[in-house]
Amino acid sequence: MICSFIGHSKIVDARDLEIRLRKVLVEIIEEKEIDVFYLGGYGDFDMLCAKVISKLKEEYMHIKSYLILAYYSPKMNQQNAMLYDGTIYPNLEHIPKRFCILERNKWIINNSEIIISYVKYSFGGAYKTLELARKRNDVRIITLHTR
Repeated sequence: MICSFIGHSKIVDARDLEIRLRKVLVEIIEEKEIDVFYLGGYGDFDMLCAKVISKLKEEYMHIKSYLILAYYSPKMNQQNAMLYDGTIYPNLEHIPKRFCILERNKWIINNSEIIISYVKYSFGGAYKTLELARKRNDVRIITLHTR
């Protein structure tokens, strides 16, 4: 089963968020048998998620994390080799470049059973992506913040 993440590029409560994120990740790994994580790789929230998952691999050696690319770049594969188990590039070559991140985000949503959300504001790209995820009836959304 696959889990992905939706969140703002900037976070202010990183330490508290890291604790809550780790607790949720342990729970879904142990109880929901999540073993694959998809990450977008942009911003503070995605980086925090990638680092927490990387640390959890010491305890849960079977879990894998993949950076989902909006644009194909061999350089991205090399830069992220230490943090992720690999990269996936959905076939977005036919998409105009200004829409590639949105289409990548749709691909992530459509290929996930659980989404962990850190969306505090009702505007911006993270909010729009969360709204797309909410339209799916078969995805579980776990919220990491309180408004």
